Amino acid sequence: RRSVAAAVFVGRHLEDTHVRHLSSAGARAQVSAIGFINWIMSNFELESAALECIINVKDIRRVVLTNAIRDACIAPRPLSLWQFPKGKLFESFAYPALRSRKELRQVVLSMWPVLGDKRAVDQALDAVALGALVQTERLFLH
Repeated sequence: RRSVAAAVFVGRHLEDTHVRHLSSAGARAQVSAIGFINWIMSNFELESAALECIINVKDIRRVVLTNAIRDACIAPRPLSLWQFPKGKLFESFAYPALRSRKELRQVVLSMWPVLGDKRAVDQALDAVALGALVQTERLFLH
C-alpha cells in the first residue's frame, strides 16, 4: 500500500529491481505509482508485465493503485498483462504451498542470493517472485 516495486527480467535472467515508496496521500501516491511505471516502461524494453491481483476488495487504496498501474501498463501500447493472486505465488514456489510472504521471500533469496547483498526490500523480493512465476508459466506454455 505504501510502495510499488518492479523486477525486470530479460528472458530468464533477472536484470534489475526497483522500488518506489509512495505518499500517504492517495492522489499523490497514484501519480507517483503511474510515474514509476512510465519510467520503467521508458527505460526497459518490455514485452509483458505482471501484477498481483487484489482479492481483498476492502483494501480500497491497493485496489485503486493496482487499477491505475494496470491502466498505465496497457495505455501507451498493449503489453501482455499477467495477473496472479497472492495464493498462486505461494502455491508456485513450494509443495505444500508456502504460508506467508516471509517464506516466499526466503525462497526468492535462496534463488537469487545477490538480492541479499543489495538494499533489497520486501516489495522487490515480491516483484521478483511474481516475475519468476511469469517466466515459468511462459516456459510451460511454449
